[in-house]
Amino acid sequence: MTLTKQIIVLLTLCLSACSSYNASVDKQVGYDFSQVDSYHIVADSHDKNRMLSDIDRNRINAAIDTQSQAQGLEKVSLEKADIMIAYFLVTKDKIDVDTTYSGHYGRYYGPGYAGVSTVHTHDYVEGTLVIDFIDSKTKQSVMRSTLSKKLKQLDSAQEREEEINKVIATMFEKIKFSESQQA
Repeated sequence: MTLTKQIIVLLTLCLSACSSYNASVDKQVGYDFSQVDSYHIVADSHDKNRMLSDIDRNRINAAIDTQSQAQGLEKVSLEKADIMIAYFLVTKDKIDVDTTYSGHYGRYYGPGYAGVSTVHTHDYVEGTLVIDFIDSKTKQSVMRSTLSKKLKQLDSAQEREEEINKVIATMFEKIKFSESQQA
């Protein structure tokens, strides 16, 4: 493979990695996830986060259903579920700061540097979606998946649904109920 092709492949991998989301998963040591066969979504019923509309809540529930069922879990009533799935959204105002420098080395008055720095700021909101997997018997969280990203305005219902599906799919990538995950 030529050097040019290697650079193109490397750049493609880097750019695709930058455009994807990165979720983190924390699991309770010693919990046998291979014994989990069923679930029930309790969502954010404990606090009904005002950041989520009922429409988005339904989209998140549907995406969780899709991902859970793809792993072989069965959706059942709360009383019959092995695990309960709860989630909440946290937002934080943030600022991006970008500084650029321009200038030149002096010619007329001897050596030296004259320059100007320009600072640009951009305000944005970062959202963090947290999904908790709670053992139905102990009522203790046994796994948590989190994903943070800049929130952006989406223009259509289809865009919102696609974005939610992508986020939930990413959060479920590292979760495998069919295997024993006692580590």
